[in-house]
Amino acid sequence: AGASSPRAVMDDPSDLALLQACLVRLKAGPSQWSAALDLCRSSGQPWRAASLAGGLPYGRITPETSDDADLGEEKKEEGPVEFGNPDRALWKRTAWAMSRAIAGSASSPAASKASELEGAIYALLSDDTETGLANPSLRSWEDGLLIHLRSMVGRYVDEVLAAHNDVRRTVGVRYPYRGSEHGPYEREQLTSTSSIATLHEADIFRALGASPYKQVRDEASDPFRAAIAAFVTGSHEASAFVTRTAN
Repeated sequence: AGASSPRAVMDDPSDLALLQACLVRLKAGPSQWSAALDLCRSSGQPWRAASLAGGLPYGRITPETSDDADLGEEKKEEGPVEFGNPDRALWKRTAWAMSRAIAGSASSPAASKASELEGAIYALLSDDTETGLANPSLRSWEDGLLIHLRSMVGRYVDEVLAAHNDVRRTVGVRYPYRGSEHGPYEREQLTSTSSIATLHEADIFRALGASPYKQVRDEASDPFRAAIAAFVTGSHEASAFVTRTAN
């Protein structure tokens, strides 16, 4: 299949397998996400890797330098090295919009399993809890827990970056610091995820137990998952669970 455009390859079996692999690696955590991006590139889809790779916060580091006394080499000064995406806020809002657009076309005759998987990936990347929970490819208790916890962490990161950039915007009025140009998108993302700001672990497990999807509700009542929920929520719930189980 050609790699000239996303839609040209959407329903190709190899792309379906690629998207499934990307979703699995995304759910596995940050340590596996770079492998997913490498897989996109090695599969002839560098555009997909570029589309998915924008979530790393922007920054600069100064590499450490050292002398080699045996060779008589002098210490060389090196400038800072940039990393991450300075347009991260814009990228995240774009990922959110793509997640919603794909979900909105789910009932279309042109909808496919590949687009469903792609929508699940963008929902996770953009912390779009509502769309992620409604995606059929994320329809398990563990997936629901992952969606909520990722969104809580993502919201915290967004708050920290927005606060940092607010200070940088105040200082750099005339000459803006790179990466601080997207204040409106930062505020838009924080507004969209405002419900996550007050979310607690107990709220997550209650929501999963009351899910509109029978599979998730049934899995929430499983004793093993109930034990996980009790111990994650805190010592009081854990004690209550042990007492109920013993009785």
